[in-house]
Amino acid sequence: MLLRFAPRLLPLCLTTVGTLLVAALLAGVGSAPASAQDEAAAPGPSYGGVSSAVVPQPDGAPSIFIQANGIVYNSWYANGGWPRYPIAFYTTSPPANSVTSGFATSRAVAVLQPDGSPSIFFQGVGGSLWNYWYVSGAWDSAEIASTGVESTPVAILQPNGSPSVFFVGPDNSLRNYWYIPSQGTWGLGIVAGAGSAFGAPAAATSPPYSIGEPEVFVEGPDHSLIGYFYYLGSWQSEVIAGNGSVYSSPAVVLQPDEQDYLSLFFVGPNDSLINYWASENTMTACLSCYPAPAQFSSARVAGAGLAFSSPVVTLQPDGAPSVFVLGPSGSVLNYFYSMSQPGWGSGTVEPPGSTTSQLFGVLLQSDGAPQVFSAHQDGSLWYSSYAQGSWNNVEWGVNDAPVETYTDPQ
Repeated sequence: MLLRFAPRLLPLCLTTVGTLLVAALLAGVGSAPASAQDEAAAPGPSYGGVSSAVVPQPDGAPSIFIQANGIVYNSWYANGGWPRYPIAFYTTSPPANSVTSGFATSRAVAVLQPDGSPSIFFQGVGGSLWNYWYVSGAWDSAEIASTGVESTPVAILQPNGSPSVFFVGPDNSLRNYWYIPSQGTWGLGIVAGAGSAFGAPAAATSPPYSIGEPEVFVEGPDHSLIGYFYYLGSWQSEVIAGNGSVYSSPAVVLQPDEQDYLSLFFVGPNDSLINYWASENTMTACLSCYPAPAQFSSARVAGAGLAFSSPVVTLQPDGAPSVFVLGPSGSVLNYFYSMSQPGWGSGTVEPPGSTTSQLFGVLLQSDGAPQVFSAHQDGSLWYSSYAQGSWNNVEWGVNDAPVETYTDPQ
């Protein structure tokens, strides 16, 4: 079961959730003691999803993390241009059987430290787990683990402001590293044993009106969707979607509406796009009762043949979700929920024939409209911004090598 507390009986743990921005805007810290890393998280909304490769700079302009030939680059918008800097790469000859120029073997995912500087995580050669963080005008780094990582990680915020990282481990287990600031070390735990996880996980802090425990969602055995919830010192689980339901890593977002607080998206059968959501009123009614599982509702957002990548999700200014996926023929499609209808609308961000190979992430512009970042098969880098009722696509750079396309293991 996915166990939960009674929300209205926890007034001291109430989390105020205002206007949420984008799933990339999580606060996080690096992997060694430093003044910024030991601070508590800044106040504000706390929620998560599949970590994004896009985070905002202090002025709101985008900063993007790109992996090509094993090198992790950072490119950011400044003074009308896009500078680029290689962060993680070999300075000596790479070891045998490694990638050509760098040691990253998954995409890099980013969170924000309490001071607003980025901290990134990625899988390295040999199943290692790496953390790079920006501090005092330079990048510092640490290898969290030398082996055992078998997927792109996801990072979220602990209640103390430190990061907690989840990934697929050996034999399709689900594992967790969390940073302990007082010790300057990482703890390691097993969320679920062998045969439990078959794609990169998604994670979030627990819903509003609770106490900040992590929730993790992953494609389970036989294309099921499993949720894991940390309760009283141990991990509990719930089957959210049954066998034959899930064909990608999920994305998760916490909505400000307590009646529909948790929303999950994933590729379903025949390349459809599916949404599962749970409501606050499905939780148990009293602390003295045994906690009850969440009850999920489901709907098909887009029909067969319209979703070919793990979704990227953000929230519109009214708190309703907006979802982006790779569509047919290299297109990028957007599905957004309209509260006034109610129902799902759709739009084409990049048209068929664009040869889009990867979505980095999405940020909201100052007016609340989305801005989507992507790569094409030839290594060109694009952003698409929504303005005055239409999408505008602009090429902003070309990488030294085509950006790798990551396919979720099935």
